[in-house]
Amino acid sequence: MPRLRPEEVDPRPAVLPTVVETPAGLPVLRHPLPTHGITYLNLYFAAEDLDGEDLCRASFLCELLGALGTDTTPAARLPQRLRATFGSLQSRVEAYGGAEDFSRCRVFFCVSASMLNGKADRGLALLEELLRETRLDDRDKLWAILCQRRADLARQIAQNGNSFAMTRAGAAFRTECAVQEYAGGIACLQWLQAREAEGPDALPALAEQLEALMHRLFTRTRLTVSVTSDAPACAEETAVRLAEALPA
Repeated sequence: MPRLRPEEVDPRPAVLPTVVETPAGLPVLRHPLPTHGITYLNLYFAAEDLDGEDLCRASFLCELLGALGTDTTPAARLPQRLRATFGSLQSRVEAYGGAEDFSRCRVFFCVSASMLNGKADRGLALLEELLRETRLDDRDKLWAILCQRRADLARQIAQNGNSFAMTRAGAAFRTECAVQEYAGGIACLQWLQAREAEGPDALPALAEQLEALMHRLFTRTRLTVSVTSDAPACAEETAVRLAEALPA
């Protein structure tokens, strides 16, 4: 097999071209790269002010966006719309800690999607729908997702106990680890287990808390947009659409 010698590999990391813009008053990171007709979109909602309970709720909310129906699209039809619009769609809580100052950390609720350039308008409309109209009153679906998430995370911890234990230990002195612990570690599992132990009758209260968190998170003032696309006008069009759709 062909091999590269060490001296043939540039030790410097590749530079990602980034243009910082503020169309419609939103901070936008535009990455003009040849993407062969695909738009990659990341919506970063600032979440540094969330406490541990809220981070657990935000982590669970990641499982719900795209899995529950909306005011416009019932749950039975939503998967078809998602497949027809996006190449990928993912939500997650991300923490970016300081390399030297362990107390510094940026926390974001991130929604990532990829779509064909020709479907960007349709994709943005569907993202707006998910962020603003996701219905949390489907008790059976909500309960099934809660139980499945608890089972999946318990299995992951059983299979990779050392890694999760290191994150939990690091949470005592590193903010990034503390966020990871609540967003997908042992503390998150304990939160899921507590919600499961409360039973389905407690779901309406949980749904109210999740809805309040959505209204609190998904706003223009919290949002930074990252767009990687070879469509020149995509970044500005995205910012304008989101600025109009999201509350202040």
